[in-house]
Amino acid sequence: MIIDPVIPIPWIASIAAVLLGAAIHYQLRSASHLGKTRAAFLLATRVAALAAITAILLQPSREESVPVPPREKSILFMLDTSASMN
Repeated sequence: MIIDPVIPIPWIASIAAVLLGAAIHYQLRSASHLGKTRAAFLLATRVAALAAITAILLQPSREESVPVPPREKSILFMLDTSASMN
């Protein structure tokens, strides 16, 4: 697997850390009235979305080796038998 991000990896880590901090902050703020199961599910969903965003920013790809088809080698000879070449 090849990772070819457009922006530097430390910036991506910083963006992920800021988003994780925001997710935890809003989790503590908004999920206080929910039950533990719902709050855990909401936090897991937020962290999964953060992981997906981070993976998209890293732009992972895989390299495939595509064999080059063999070409038929040929040599072309041309003979000019016109009157101008005499």
